[in-house]
Amino acid sequence: MMRIDSSWIHPMRYGRTRPFGRELAQLADRRAGRGFLALDDLNALLARVMGPYNDAIDHLPREARPARPTPILNAEVSLATSVGRFKAWGRNIFWLTPALVEMLEHTDLSGVHLGDLQFPYDMCYVGFGDRLAVGLPGPPNQVDGAYVEQRPEGIAIHITARRLDPGSQSPRTWPLNQELVYTTVLQGAPEDALDALLEADVEERVAELEQMATRERESLVIPWSEGDPVSITYHLARIATEDMSYLRSGAAAATAAVALAVNALCYLTTSAGAAEAAAPGRLPDDVPRAPGRRPCS
Repeated sequence: MMRIDSSWIHPMRYGRTRPFGRELAQLADRRAGRGFLALDDLNALLARVMGPYNDAIDHLPREARPARPTPILNAEVSLATSVGRFKAWGRNIFWLTPALVEMLEHTDLSGVHLGDLQFPYDMCYVGFGDRLAVGLPGPPNQVDGAYVEQRPEGIAIHITARRLDPGSQSPRTWPLNQELVYTTVLQGAPEDALDALLEADVEERVAELEQMATRERESLVIPWSEGDPVSITYHLARIATEDMSYLRSGAAAATAAVALAVNALCYLTTSAGAAEAAAPGRLPDDVPRAPGRRPCS
C-alpha cells in the first residue's frame, strides 16, 4: 500500500500552515461561492489577514521582518480564494501515482487544443506529490499540483508549490514562509493549441504590467473591524517589475505543470485511463473521493 503525505496536497496543507487558513478559505467560500470576489470581498479577506500578520511580525526582530507586506497579503488572499472555490465546487482531488507522473511528465501541450478538453468537474485539484522535479522562482520549492478550473472564457490553472526550506511549514512564522503560486488563464478559439495560449497569456499580462510600471503608487483604504481603517500603499512600478520577472522566469515550470495536469486529467477520464490507473492505496481520510467521471472529448 502506497503512503501519501497529505502535506503535498495544497488544499489540505494550507489550513495547517496558516493560523487563519481554514477561516480565510471559508470566508472566501461564503463571500463568493462558485462566483468571483468583488472588491469589497477582497478587502474583507485582506482585513482578515492583517491581524495575524501584525501579531506574527511582533515576535520577530525588526531586521528579520519582511521588507514589504503587500505581496505577502495578496498571495494569501489569492491562495485562500483558490481553496475556497475548490471547496465550493465539491472538493474533488485527483492524486497522480508516481508511475503516472513518470509516464506523463515528458508530454507537452502542442497537440492539445482548447476545444478538445472536457474535464470531469468545473474545478478540481490535481496532486503531483514530490515527483515533478520543477520549482517556481523564489526560495527552495517544488511544484506539487494545480487547481484546474473551467470558466466560460477558458481554463484557469493555479499552480501550487511546496516550500522545501527548513521550518517553512510552521504556522508561527508564516509571514516568512510565503507559499508560491503561478496562475495562467488559457482562453481562445477551440482550435488553439494550449502551449500557444499559455505563451500568449504570459505576454498579455507582461504588457499590462509594463503599462502599470509607468505609474508610481496608489493607496487603498481598507475598513478594519479591530480599529481604524488601514491604508495600504502600492508601489506600482516595483510591483510590476517584480511580477514581470516572476511571470517570465516561471513560465517553463508552469508549462511543465500545466502539461502534466491537463494530460493526466484527460488520461484519467477516458475509459482506458480509468482502467489502467488503479488507486494508489488509501488516501488520507480527509481527502474526499471523487464520484463518477465524465470523459474528455
